[in-house]
Amino acid sequence: MKKNKKPKNHVDTYRPTVRYHSIYRTYVDSLFQATELDRNQIMRCALFTAAHNPIFLALMNQYKMNDVSPPSSP
Repeated sequence: MKKNKKPKNHVDTYRPTVRYHSIYRTYVDSLFQATELDRNQIMRCALFTAAHNPIFLALMNQYKMNDVSPPSSP
């Protein structure tokens, strides 16, 4: 049996299933209706900007493990 070969320029993509409260679903749906972005693009934008948001970083710092340094955003 042959294995499928990936093209040289192939990049593995992480595609999680996201479950969130209906309040956030309603907000994302409203953004979807108000912009030209699809829901996945909206979620990617939210994740990207969170890494640069002082409120998000402060919240993550509250739950940080003592012996592990938080990663820097790429």
